[in-house]
Amino acid sequence: MKIFSRFAVTVFVTASIPLAVWAQASSVKDGIYSVQGTNTSFGEYSGKVWIHGSQVQRLIHFKTFRQQDLEVESIWSGVAQGQEFDFSLKRSNVLTAFNGYTPTDDEIKNSMKIALSAAEVGQAMSFTVQDEGTYNETWQRQGDASEKPLWMDLRTSVVGLGDEGSKLIKIARWAGLDAVMDWYRNLPESQVYKDRVEFQQGKQIFISDKTDADFYAKNKTTLRITNKTVNPLSLAEAMMRRNAYGKTLAQKAEYLGKQTTSENLNAAGILEISVLDQNGNKVGRATEYDSALWTSLYGLSEVMRYQATKDPQALHNFRRVLDGILTLTEITNSQTEFARSLAVSPPEENLGDGWIQGTGKFANLKWRAGGNNDMAKDLFITLALAHKYVHPSETALIARIQRAVQALTGFQAIRERAFNSGIAHGLVALWNKDQSELNVFTQSMINGIEQIGDATKLDVGFYVGGVADWSGINLTMTSNLAQIFVSEELLKVFTTNDTSHYLIATSLKQSQSKLKEMHDVYKEAHRDFLTVMAYAFSPQAREDKTFKAEARQALWTLREIPAPRNIGSGSVDLSKIPEWSLSSWPRVPWKALAGFKKVKSDRTFLDHAQGVYSYPNFETLAWSTTFFWKDSPFYLTFQGNGQTRSFSSDYLMVYWSARAAGLISDKE
Repeated sequence: MKIFSRFAVTVFVTASIPLAVWAQASSVKDGIYSVQGTNTSFGEYSGKVWIHGSQVQRLIHFKTFRQQDLEVESIWSGVAQGQEFDFSLKRSNVLTAFNGYTPTDDEIKNSMKIALSAAEVGQAMSFTVQDEGTYNETWQRQGDASEKPLWMDLRTSVVGLGDEGSKLIKIARWAGLDAVMDWYRNLPESQVYKDRVEFQQGKQIFISDKTDADFYAKNKTTLRITNKTVNPLSLAEAMMRRNAYGKTLAQKAEYLGKQTTSENLNAAGILEISVLDQNGNKVGRATEYDSALWTSLYGLSEVMRYQATKDPQALHNFRRVLDGILTLTEITNSQTEFARSLAVSPPEENLGDGWIQGTGKFANLKWRAGGNNDMAKDLFITLALAHKYVHPSETALIARIQRAVQALTGFQAIRERAFNSGIAHGLVALWNKDQSELNVFTQSMINGIEQIGDATKLDVGFYVGGVADWSGINLTMTSNLAQIFVSEELLKVFTTNDTSHYLIATSLKQSQSKLKEMHDVYKEAHRDFLTVMAYAFSPQAREDKTFKAEARQALWTLREIPAPRNIGSGSVDLSKIPEWSLSSWPRVPWKALAGFKKVKSDRTFLDHAQGVYSYPNFETLAWSTTFFWKDSPFYLTFQGNGQTRSFSSDYLMVYWSARAAGLISDKE
């Protein structure tokens, strides 16, 4: 039986009467009332009603209706006006389609107004709600009402605009950022929002929602629908919230870690997206073009897991990643190019343009061309971390690593950037104990350009009014981690030369400091993963007496990540949500510049459109992202595919870094 057919809303209309008059005219008293009833779609239910002053809440729990074997309860919060109890119900917070259920734009936009007659309290009352069917229920008073309601809405928001006074922002605005903003704000699509206060005032708003976090931590078998009709959208949103809050951080790490290792780490040692059948079983894979970087950060998480738990399986998983990263440098048979991804694939399988079949011992693999500056970070991090755990007796593996690090210095994407080249030479120095290579490393890491960058913070980036290089923030962090790991290992190798030791220590301190600087710059952008990673890898951050408290608060970003993170095909189109507004700040405005203060003629509204509001991870990004920390929080749309399941190197990297640093325990 279809339970989501649409019904008309029955509304009881009475004249508005002042509260004092209502209290005198009505037989209904403040108190707690029991509820017993039957719904034509969901069957029997029971619950309670809380009435206190002008506030009323109705909570019902369905006796037999289930959603994926979970019980369901519904809460309405409303007001007592005259002889009515008035409620307003939405279909969802932000979800606009799920598994083929697609309400009209008007149905998403307009709330349903439900009015129950106070005169019928104590008697059988009947009312119909669209999506849900007809209710027949009775309220009976049980006792006095406490001050505390049945349920509390803990959704909050803060404005975060960054620092308009930084040197880098002033330079950017002078060079053309202002010209792009003027062009963007005057586009017809933008002018639709010109009367919105958020648009006029240039606000960027970050929403946090801790509602029902404690409830789901204690109630493992129930979904709660709050101030929404019971429909596929509200049920899916409740499931995602439950998946976020229903497990401890440690339980989510265990769940997502096992899933990533068993379903996403392929035989070549590289992460891929798994393809599922209707029962959720893996039946194939979807290739991921940037998986080299995400794989390396998964490897980092396993190293941190080993440091925190001494579980030998963690090192085994890291060894698999190391093998995959080394293969990226070998499979191309090129002195100038490395691969950015690998897929276990026979020659007859067509993966599309950009995929090349390996040869010789790699004949069962395809590799993705286009190893670039971004992907170079994965090589650096993994090959530096390997130095911690490869035993000197493993001569064949060491020889393979030595060939790989030597090859790094010739790859074009590495050679053409001074920082990348310096890190590559540092790895050669590390694995070959080569003083001349060490000199190249220290000169690259500690020079006039780097010192200017440190003094001006130009190399950290900027955030202002919703404008930031969101993917670049994660990449800058990984660059700093690479420098930290290489420098730490070099200090272990070059111990007798005082000058070298001093320069390596300077490089280490410099890269550690930058992590804290990044936190400072992006704090109002709520890049909370940066705060946790800075605590884990920057002594300068830990020396700040207030920083631990900030890092503990930042862990909420992990609380918002659901496990599992895929429950079906969901769509979010925020332009359909009445509370949403377009931002007056364009996304990635520098990509619109054709030159000094000149906007490219081929740029469009959608190239730069973004919203004012950043929503909790489980409401928006969880539907579409493969890596939370690379995406803008202000996208307009999010699309999830129920037939795929992504890896979770984003969660695992931050969680296990926090565990290894002692920021959290295994009980949290």
